[in-house]
Order: sequence, then C-alpha cells, then structure tokens
Amino acid sequence: MKIAFIIPWYGASIPGGAEAETRRTAEKMAQYGLPVEVLTTCVRDFYADWSVNHHRPGIEEINGVSVHRFPVRPRNRVAFDTVNALLMAGKNISPAEERTFMHEMVRSPELEDYI
Repeated sequence: MKIAFIIPWYGASIPGGAEAETRRTAEKMAQYGLPVEVLTTCVRDFYADWSVNHHRPGIEEINGVSVHRFPVRPRNRVAFDTVNALLMAGKNISPAEERTFMHEMVRSPELEDYI
C-alpha cells in the first residue's frame, strides 16, 4: 500500500504553504524508503489558468517521489470567481452557488475516477 498526497499542483517551483509542505513531507518520506506518491493535475500552479494542462499527463519521478499527473477539464472561470468573491467576503451562498463553486474549481475527472 502507498501513501498518497492529493494536491491540485505539484513541483519544486510551487511556493505555496500547503504545496511546499506537501512536497517536503513527500520527499522526506521517500528518503526514508516509505512508499509515497503524489496525485495531482497537469495545471502549472495556483496562478495559472486552471483549465490549461501545462504538464504532460502521466507518471514521473521528482526528487524520489512518484508524481502522477492527470489532465484537467475546461471550466467557467467567471462563474467560479463570482461565487468565490462572495465566499471571500464572508457571504452565505445558495446551494446552487455551492454546486457552481465545486463544479468550476480545478477539476480532473480522470483523477477523481482514479481515486
């Protein structure tokens, strides 16, 4: 059995807190010989268009960690940003807006199926 980290984007150049901590933890675990892998999308990073597959899908090894990348699907960025702005302002959202938020964020049906 492997230990899997699931994160939207992964790589040495990703500066984010959760992303950087995931990378450090996965690499340290791999150094100790633990069976670890990262499941992620092909999106470059948080600031990239979440509909664009920057990386090639498939499996690669990065610093001793098996990284399995899955393609993302097109999304409606405006719909997501509209609902996200409400959430960031501390507003309540409707069930329909909640569905929009979940459907239009970074998504990879292939990754979801794999999990």
